[in-house]
Amino acid sequence: MSEEPLFETREIFKDFDEPHGEVLHVLENVSFQMYPNEVVAIIGPSGCGKSTLLRIIAGLIPATRGEVIFHGKKIVGLMPGISMIFQNFALYPWKTVQENIEMALKAVHASTADMESKTKEAISIIGLDGFQESYPREISGGMKQRVGIARALVRCPEMLFMDEPFSNLDAFTSEALRGQLMKIFQEKKWGIKSILLVSHDIYEVAYMADRIIVMGTNPATIHKILENKLSRPRDYQSPDFLNLVRQMHDMYKEIAPNRPPQKEKKNHSTDQP
Repeated sequence: MSEEPLFETREIFKDFDEPHGEVLHVLENVSFQMYPNEVVAIIGPSGCGKSTLLRIIAGLIPATRGEVIFHGKKIVGLMPGISMIFQNFALYPWKTVQENIEMALKAVHASTADMESKTKEAISIIGLDGFQESYPREISGGMKQRVGIARALVRCPEMLFMDEPFSNLDAFTSEALRGQLMKIFQEKKWGIKSILLVSHDIYEVAYMADRIIVMGTNPATIHKILENKLSRPRDYQSPDFLNLVRQMHDMYKEIAPNRPPQKEKKNHSTDQP
């Protein structure tokens, strides 16, 4: 691509220390770039490190080795200009729908007027009208995730990070929210330049992504990067769509874990050769 990347990962490694002196190798030498105006999906077997990679890129946890470059500069700590949508909604149960959305703007010290106008607009565009004063316990899972999406939108982020955002929802709700989110992204009204999605749902990935990063496992590396050139809006039943789904399914069979993640003992001076 001729454009400068929004960010890139350079040789990311991630290890976790475990009891009894063992080291769990989760990510190994992961390098890729993310460009404006694209949706990139990271897929791979459950437990292979997809969410760990997303959190490293976002700056929520550190890499063991490697670096994340944002607009040409190495990032230390949280990546600026992103909003994140989580799998488990992550709502404050003691706050109303409106208050949960406003929290994203309070965190950046937005003015009261700006907070009110952006929250009102997000509530309207994401289909939460009439639920402003409801509490999370009073609304469905689909509505809770709408709150999560609205909360992410009000920040007008440069990039939207999503960690299996629809996996706790039924198929019809998931499909509706995917379509709505892609419409919002394509309209560019909220300033989102790109979306980075972690998912295990290959239909979801085929519908949303422009590029698909397929992760291997034990430890996780980039197995392959697929280009998705299907035109939008995408038809879940079209032959080309189903062919892409089959292609990803076959890759899953190639990289499915057949042994536990790699572990090694830490080196100690008393260890015997």
